[in-house]
Amino acid sequence: MGRHEGGGSLLDRAGADPDSGRHLSAEADDVAARFGLSREDLDSLAIESHSKAARAQEEGILDRETVPVLPPPDYEGFVRNDEAVQGGANARRFGALPAVRREGGAFTTHANLALPGDGAAALLLEAVSPEWSGGVVIARSAVWGAPEGETGAAYAVRKLAEESGVSLGELAAVELHERSAAHVLAALKGLGFGLRQKLNPRGGAIALGDVPGASVIRHFVSLAAALGPGETAVVAAGAGGLCGASLVRRDDARSPERGKGESG
Repeated sequence: MGRHEGGGSLLDRAGADPDSGRHLSAEADDVAARFGLSREDLDSLAIESHSKAARAQEEGILDRETVPVLPPPDYEGFVRNDEAVQGGANARRFGALPAVRREGGAFTTHANLALPGDGAAALLLEAVSPEWSGGVVIARSAVWGAPEGETGAAYAVRKLAEESGVSLGELAAVELHERSAAHVLAALKGLGFGLRQKLNPRGGAIALGDVPGASVIRHFVSLAAALGPGETAVVAAGAGGLCGASLVRRDDARSPERGKGESG
């Protein structure tokens, strides 16, 4: 895992934070140490990400949100499944991987952070009109600067929920960008580990890969295929000093009056 042409690491190709310039694995190690997270904690969340993605793959759920591509003539057939998803993820396999050890790190491996993917994600937004017939709506979105000492994703989710008058317990799903297992677990410490059962139901970027430039779009696409009538969810991500979140709702009985002032 984490290997590329010539035996080098995928992280060497796209592993530095654009704001700080630090290698993602070193940043993740700092987060793990600051929030008291162990290597076993990180691997546990990574295993959950792969297990959820594998289950969604087996049940055909990912097929509903994935468009396979026809690769160059060098390959045969269609690219149908994400080959990075580890259906047999377990503590023994993940625990055997060496730490990346950038800047002396000891927790982060290629298995418990998001590797850059070679896929793409697209989302079509349409404004709500008087002819609205129902569907998934982005009810509110915002971006903030994360306060010092707080994880961006946790702050964004909490801030958005407060401003929207939504309790975290009401949420059907919480889609957090899995920048690394350390970042996600640190966010859950701030939000409450009760939300872990609602976290990334179809797996996150640790299993499915980080789509450069479209990390959060993939979460929107997943929610559009998953939310039931009346259900509400949150998508959030944080990197560098910024964080953002969106409140997403499926509303199939919505009137034009209720839609005023909202973006679709």
